[in-house]
Amino acid sequence: MAASEVEKQVPEEDNLKLIKQEAENGSQEHQAKLGQHYLKLADSNINRDENLKLALNWLVKSSKQGNEEATNCLKKCVENETGIDETNGPDIKWCLNTSTLEKQIRHASARLFQNLNSTHKKAISRDEYFEAIKSLPGQRQQKLLMAAGRKIGQEITENDFVKTLSKKIQGTLTLTSDEEEGTTEAYKSATTLQKFVKFPRQTAGVMMDHVLEYSSKEGMNWVVSLIPTNQIYLLALLFVYSYITPKFLFFFIPLFIFYLSFASLTISSMQMFYKRKKQSDAANLAGLLKEYDMSIDIEKTESQYSWNSLTPYLVFFSNLPVAIASFSLANKDYIPVSELCVIALFFAVFCFIGLGDSHDKITFLTLGANLLASLPVFLQNFPEIPVIKWFVMLISQPFYQIDFGFGFFGNISLPSVAFLLIPIFFIRMAMAKSWQGTYRILVPHLVCYFWWNITTSFFPYTSFTGLLRATIGYILMPILLPMGLLIFLVMTVFAIYKLCQTALFGKILVTAALLMIPIALTQTKAMFGKSADKKYATIKKVLMVSFSLLAIVPLLFVRMPSLKTEASPVLTWDDFKALCIPESEDNIAGLQLRCDHFVGTRISWTGEVVSTKISKIENTADGFMNTLPNFLADPLRCIYGVEFPPCDQNTSGSDEFKFCNLMKSLGHTCHVKNHATYNFQIVVKTDGVSLNIDVGPEFKETVFALSPNIHIAFNATLTGNLGTGAPSLKLGSLKSLDKELILMMAVEQEDGFYIRSLYESFSFTFNFIWFPVMELVI
Repeated sequence: MAASEVEKQVPEEDNLKLIKQEAENGSQEHQAKLGQHYLKLADSNINRDENLKLALNWLVKSSKQGNEEATNCLKKCVENETGIDETNGPDIKWCLNTSTLEKQIRHASARLFQNLNSTHKKAISRDEYFEAIKSLPGQRQQKLLMAAGRKIGQEITENDFVKTLSKKIQGTLTLTSDEEEGTTEAYKSATTLQKFVKFPRQTAGVMMDHVLEYSSKEGMNWVVSLIPTNQIYLLALLFVYSYITPKFLFFFIPLFIFYLSFASLTISSMQMFYKRKKQSDAANLAGLLKEYDMSIDIEKTESQYSWNSLTPYLVFFSNLPVAIASFSLANKDYIPVSELCVIALFFAVFCFIGLGDSHDKITFLTLGANLLASLPVFLQNFPEIPVIKWFVMLISQPFYQIDFGFGFFGNISLPSVAFLLIPIFFIRMAMAKSWQGTYRILVPHLVCYFWWNITTSFFPYTSFTGLLRATIGYILMPILLPMGLLIFLVMTVFAIYKLCQTALFGKILVTAALLMIPIALTQTKAMFGKSADKKYATIKKVLMVSFSLLAIVPLLFVRMPSLKTEASPVLTWDDFKALCIPESEDNIAGLQLRCDHFVGTRISWTGEVVSTKISKIENTADGFMNTLPNFLADPLRCIYGVEFPPCDQNTSGSDEFKFCNLMKSLGHTCHVKNHATYNFQIVVKTDGVSLNIDVGPEFKETVFALSPNIHIAFNATLTGNLGTGAPSLKLGSLKSLDKELILMMAVEQEDGFYIRSLYESFSFTFNFIWFPVMELVI
């Protein structure tokens, strides 16, 4: 650049003095101009090093106030590696990584603190701070600032005040280099133990700063990392490996995933309400700070906070398909569907009221369309009342249905038309406020929309009494919950007391105590310094090995499950009959002693069914009801049980009709036998020998399908009475050898059951998304 051109670009001397004066007074525009002036002088090789230092200093000051022109100049300097060194590098990096909005908020917060700090001290007490706040306008703003002061502590510095307000207004925080390294040399050179003992306050401050920084950026990853995945795998392999079967996994995994995903949906929704409340507080604080920095845009502040608070929404939408798919696969007998349906309805209503920025005609039209689209579900079993039957059919039934094949149907109806309007309304929501409506209006309303869809998906699996029970239960929860917690605490203390009396607990406790010693010895370097750790290294190793070996000793006497793989059944019926079936019952004691060694052996035999019967009935609910007086037990049986069908002689046999009338005359209108589990006994004859086979409740339908003289093949385990003429077995699996009954043996058709269940899951998920426009019918 020519000297004449530089002279043209250099401001006149008087003008330069004015710019310097304004820059020193804090004007960000003049600071940026002054920085650019020195930068041009440096580019012209006029005192390059000195002018570069001055230029970057003024540009950093201007950028920290939110001047975008100064930030762009700093960005070019970093790209060209112009004047960047260890001194100014961290500040420049912070200026480039921090948003303009946060800089403006920090600058306004600093000016607000200077206004509150009339004594111009480095730190003011909490009482002085509260007294100064009373002079500010707005009662709500005063309360928010007081809450910020209580959070900071007894002494309030400008740095703490600025950080706290920035965090509250934005929902996130970017630490400056001074905040990250605000420690003294004495503190840096101290050991870990000395930092806690000699510098407790400074240590707490550094830890808090790092926690805030880490939680704002890596908080969710940290929470996920807390899940002890490897340990869970190991424990599962050690303790439940022998119980893991395809049937157990298909029962347990969908239930576990559903409860986990539904809990994630509820927790993330509550986080949304919390973030929404904090957004309102942030808007109030931003309005207060606007008096000290007019460049702060409150609308932009709210948008920035909304954008920084999207994590709960991402968690919600990612867990939603998992919850729906797992619910369709899970056993509904182990899910309180009525209670969860009420919870889903509660969240749908309150998400509509509390999450959206506004409720204009578009949002109400969307709500109405969603209600109309859901009517086919709610009116599916509506009683046929002649007066309103035609109206119910009009608003719920399709006018015309198109069969696309493979179970897919298209519906033309009022609900389907309403459903097709919903995406149009969503697009209009997203277009609001220059597409800021996407995350400020649309996303919150999508949460409401999907909670309502969850409610409609749960509704077919509920009953009126169940919904009434759940509603009353939630209303009485403030009374029942403390009582339940008290009972739980008493039972927990009692369980711990009983556990302490067992030998296993003592052994595990001793093992844990002994293991803590070598674990503590691994931290000697951090606690006592490098020199002490090195001096006693040999003694430390001996102690660690000794106590580790001692910790293993108690566990040697704890019985662990065997890892040995069970062998396939090899005991044939001919061998067992020859060894353990006596020819007479005169003297069989020796035979019984010998054959008792076969207990637990798995066999695979065939035989002919002689008879079936129920050997045991377990019904905890019925036992509990029987302990209650009738005026309490009868309503509870109807709430939790099943009502007896009406007595109709035309549709039932004579015995059934007589039984029905007898129950009615005794005043029994409902029963809880649906909660009962049944164990059975099947008598099977093989080569003239009667085998008593105990059957678990999972074979209930199979037992009912059996009849005498059916030939079956079965896998079982020998359990008792061996060496007698009627040995006992425990059934493992069963298959009919008669062709006409093969289809009735559901226990042997697991592959088809799994495929059908997965197909039902796909159908349920498909209908959750597309019903009532399209549906998949199995």
